[in-house]
Amino acid sequence: MDWDSHFAKQARRQRYSPNGHPAPEIKGSARYTNYPLNWRSRFRTVLAPLDALDGERPNPEMPTPPVLVRTLGVLALALLAACGRPDPATAASAAIRTARVATHDITDTVEITGEVVPVVLTEIKSEISGRVVRVHAQPGDRVKSAAILVELDQTQLESELHEAERLVEAAGISGEHMIRELKRLERLHTSSVATEKELLDAQVNRDLAVNNLEVLRARLDAAKERLAKAVIRAPHDGVILQHTLRAGQVIVGATSFSQGTVLMQVADLTHLLVETKINEIDSPRVLPDMKAKITFDTIRDVTYAGIIETVAPSATVVDQVRVFLVRIRFDGADARIKPGISANVSLPVEEVHGVPAVPLAAIFMDGPRRFVYRKEGTDFVRVPVAIGVNDLDWVEVRSGLKANDEIALMRPTASRDQ
Repeated sequence: MDWDSHFAKQARRQRYSPNGHPAPEIKGSARYTNYPLNWRSRFRTVLAPLDALDGERPNPEMPTPPVLVRTLGVLALALLAACGRPDPATAASAAIRTARVATHDITDTVEITGEVVPVVLTEIKSEISGRVVRVHAQPGDRVKSAAILVELDQTQLESELHEAERLVEAAGISGEHMIRELKRLERLHTSSVATEKELLDAQVNRDLAVNNLEVLRARLDAAKERLAKAVIRAPHDGVILQHTLRAGQVIVGATSFSQGTVLMQVADLTHLLVETKINEIDSPRVLPDMKAKITFDTIRDVTYAGIIETVAPSATVVDQVRVFLVRIRFDGADARIKPGISANVSLPVEEVHGVPAVPLAAIFMDGPRRFVYRKEGTDFVRVPVAIGVNDLDWVEVRSGLKANDEIALMRPTASRDQ
């Protein structure tokens, strides 16, 4: 193209406005004289390559045609936009977070919470009703077996005991008299002085006196026992748990008609248990003698080893959920462990080592089927997998994937079946 001729003609057309008068000039480069400064700056980078066309540079005195400038500018902007816009499928693929199949050790655990209870815990109740006159033990006290804990008022009981003793004494005197009378009548009967009827009556009176003496002696023993029960003693070694018993308080004895007043509790804190409950889904995997790990919120950075002692053979319903009571034995020698505090229990029910695994988020479900999305190039392929043991982060993959496969951690917008 003859650029000099082209720009010469264009210059003659644009040197004058439509009314025939010369167009006003704007100071600056002669090549862009007829364009506003902002147009010149906007298309400078676009028009610069034209200088190199055909190995010639247009006459700097000739201006560039406005129509050509606009057309080239639009085309350049469109080209730049097209070059900067990624392919939609590639962009969607790049936005999906992925992970790779790796080897891990996985432990499937059942996490539950429970409460610490002593192995030996005894509720102290009185067998008789009465008024408390003295409390010998306070919460937290360590007591030995048979140590006095509470004393009740014994005034009436002592009176009943004295009365029973006097009655027994009187019955003994009466019985001895009846025995002497019988022996006398036996001699008289031998001499034919006493009749047969008198002898038989003496024998009956003697038997009644002996029987009455035995009854009164039994009542005396009962009075002694009631008096002894007014002094309440510790059934075994242990620690007194919290109670609010006070002197002067009237308590109700435990009988067949009444449960009685709980005075206090004595617990052996050298042997403790964690009582917890598991749901019916996990119950087949939790068995006696299984190891457990126990932690406490009140004791940081310490883990205690435990053993499952018992699993209830039948379920109970708690808040409309069927659960099984589990008792876990552990060493409670640590003085910081108190009855009643909550415990966190971890039961490792299954372990595998060095198995191929993927993050739990990579497994998707379609009914009973499990599958993953494996990345192949920029595409994702839906691959069925068989899974095994899992924890909170990883799940074992038994088939369907191989080591270092890249898989999606979220469902892709587009995929294809394997």
